[in-house]
Amino acid sequence: TLGRRGALVHGPAGRHLVTGAEIVPAPSALGAGDAFAGGFLFGLLSGAEHSVCLALGTGRARAVLKVRQARAPVRGP
Repeated sequence: TLGRRGALVHGPAGRHLVTGAEIVPAPSALGAGDAFAGGFLFGLLSGAEHSVCLALGTGRARAVLKVRQARAPVRGP
């Protein structure tokens, strides 16, 4: 993943790049990487082309970025 610039994959068919979509306010990035991986791998294991896999991954990550996740309080020493 390339953050705001999108995501890139190299494969036998060449290089595929999906550019970043609109910038959304992200209350937290917690889980966005896992969501991207899940969407991408779902497409890959379903036999989709890499460009479709990237679109699935970025779509799932974008959905997670719009959600405010709960966080456990961090306590100092």
